Amino acid sequence: MHVFGAAPGPVIALALVGLSVGLPIFLWLLRRMFRGMSGGMQVPLHGSIYFIVTLLCLSLIGVGLTGVGLVLALRDYRSVGPKTFLAQVRCAESSPARVTMEYVPVGVDGSRAPANVFQLDGRSCSVVGEMVRFRPFLVNVGLGSFARLVSVTGQGEAAPAGQRQPLDRAPNSIPEWLRLERDAKHPLGLLLDDARSSAVTQQPEGRGSFVNLYVTPAGYQLGPGSS
Repeated sequence: MHVFGAAPGPVIALALVGLSVGLPIFLWLLRRMFRGMSGGMQVPLHGSIYFIVTLLCLSLIGVGLTGVGLVLALRDYRSVGPKTFLAQVRCAESSPARVTMEYVPVGVDGSRAPANVFQLDGRSCSVVGEMVRFRPFLVNVGLGSFARLVSVTGQGEAAPAGQRQPLDRAPNSIPEWLRLERDAKHPLGLLLDDARSSAVTQQPEGRGSFVNLYVTPAGYQLGPGSS
């Protein structure tokens, strides 16, 4: 996985520039403050200059930290294009009340990871995904729609309600408050225009062909795939 995940270039640049410029200014302000408190010699500056520099410093650091937060939060996501190929899935009936699902992640470059095999209670297979859309004014910095697949579950009369198995993903060790959720506990959620979860379901077909799993701005969908 790319070190910056799905974070767009302008966001990465804002994070780097904000911190690389804002932190030195902050250290310079601290040095002047401590030198003034200790009675050291330094060129005096008008209070309005301190105010402007402090405001600039805080703005740069704020932008930098927000950019870093977005880079971390988007690490498990994929940018949503007109039709983004995410995975191949195959559902087969293993018993009257259980199904076997094979899930093959597909990378940005089209490479296929090793298949994950899940034994699920139910009469069909579902893949559950999340999709977030940022506010329109952020489109100019590359923040549009992003998606990630999070779990699989069995569907039907035999499937226990709410029972899901998480998909294997790179560990996301960011703090809970950095998640892309639209509530008061997640500050980055203020940047979101919409966040929702949805599922697509495949019926078992013996040992039939794989089907392709895509995500579009309208949501997740299945399409013909290869064996």
